[in-house]
Amino acid sequence: MTVGIRVVGDDLPSLVPLMREMHGSDRPRCVVIAVDLRGAASRRDAKRRMHQALEDAMEGVEAAPAVRHVLLAIARGDQARTWVDATASSILTRTHAAVQLRMARDIEFTSLDVSECTNPELLADRIVERGESLSQTHGVVVLDWADISSQSIAAAAREVFS
Repeated sequence: MTVGIRVVGDDLPSLVPLMREMHGSDRPRCVVIAVDLRGAASRRDAKRRMHQALEDAMEGVEAAPAVRHVLLAIARGDQARTWVDATASSILTRTHAAVQLRMARDIEFTSLDVSECTNPELLADRIVERGESLSQTHGVVVLDWADISSQSIAAAAREVFS
């Protein structure tokens, strides 16, 4: 792996190959925040978990000036996909705006529902590919496994906005 990627948060089975091949980096360009909602007792609990995971990770992002991409990887469990997508979009949009104001940095935020990921190795490849890129295609985008199983994260984001 040639790019610095930092993975924080919960242990998700779909991220195991990424974790196994990842080498720690003092200057990550991509931060992956893993959030497991499978045990969430309610929507309120699920929202709290997403918000807390992002808040905890942003401290490290602020201290790492090379970060260009933040990816929120979510295993949604029993939570409705549309609700999780809308909630993640809202939380990430607020965080994106706050980062621009507070830090004067434009960081790309992606929510990725990995609940139905059938190929963790391909997921790891997609994340590494996105992390290696210095180009930015979006501010905030919400994707799922079906969106990226046959194309890159950047291509899926462009498709959403076209």
